[in-house]
Amino acid sequence: MALYHLPITIWLMLAIRLTITAAIVASLSCKSQSVPPHLIDPGATPHPEYPQSDYICALGIHSAEATDSTDSTDSTAASDKARAAVASQIQSSIKSEFLRYDAQAIKRATGSASQTSESRSEATIAINSTFEHNELIRIVDSTTGATESRALACLNRSEASQTLSETVGANLLRHNAAFKRAQAAFESGSLQSFASAHLEAKEVESTATPTLIQIRTLLARTPAEHSTIMSNQQTLDKWSATLRSESKLCLTGQDSNGAFITEAALKSLARLGFSAKASQHCPATACTVSMAMAFNDGCPARRNSIGLWVCQPTVTIELRSCSSGDSMANVTVQDKTLNGSGNRVELAKKQARSRVKSTRFDAPLSKSIASVLPTP
Repeated sequence: MALYHLPITIWLMLAIRLTITAAIVASLSCKSQSVPPHLIDPGATPHPEYPQSDYICALGIHSAEATDSTDSTDSTAASDKARAAVASQIQSSIKSEFLRYDAQAIKRATGSASQTSESRSEATIAINSTFEHNELIRIVDSTTGATESRALACLNRSEASQTLSETVGANLLRHNAAFKRAQAAFESGSLQSFASAHLEAKEVESTATPTLIQIRTLLARTPAEHSTIMSNQQTLDKWSATLRSESKLCLTGQDSNGAFITEAALKSLARLGFSAKASQHCPATACTVSMAMAFNDGCPARRNSIGLWVCQPTVTIELRSCSSGDSMANVTVQDKTLNGSGNRVELAKKQARSRVKSTRFDAPLSKSIASVLPTP
């Protein structure tokens, strides 16, 4: 049957179907053509109102699935992916900055960056790299098509850094106050006063550093106040090294182990940069601080549950001012890295003593006297 013999109702139905199909095709074509470049590749073509110098942006794309029920579901999924992409980008950048900072710190301290991996554990870096203000990541543009939804999320660098700065401001003030006290103590030659201020400054810097690194990463530059704290800390470290080299420590051993522990301590103090000597008596004219040292092997009366002897050595130190004779501090040095073990108590004792005479003794000794003497 020829087409011109079809009933009028059939013609009308064909016309309606053709009209609907044409409308759908036109709509899809329009949508495809109207997607802005920043919703295709924001890295190559950033949103004109969100430049990369001021914002960290990322794209989220969600492909429509047969099980998706609404356009709003697609849009939400795309937005979530965009926010997650920004958060991941921030954390990755912060982690990289942490590693760079550690490498520089190790190089300043040792002249080599080869020990960087020992400076922080992976777990510590992961914790310190976590950006905890993802609520500041906002969706700035989105589009929903027939087959996928796209969303662009951005974080304002200045807003995020200001939020972080508010949490670290008090530490910057504390560090500045500690620096001024240390400067006065250095100029007067007061070891204990300098050591106390220097220790506080180091603790404050250690606490503030993770946040400061995050701020530097977000801004892609170092703010002036952050440069100041780094410069002041480097100055403190130089003053500390000077005072250590001029410290004139006098070590005296107690009991039968006196010779052993003073010999071990002299080597450790020398590695830490202190000027020290051992003597039976410490005359005021020849020293600044005296250190009366006693050593205990710390070996138990019996084996442990797995049949080994484990010796936990301890060193007790009384620090006194050579000029006045006044007690400055009484400290105990004990650390699991110095422990010795063996299937015989003699072997456990020997291992413990060899560890006390090694570089393992440096860190626990330094930590124990840090409130009295300016340690590295």
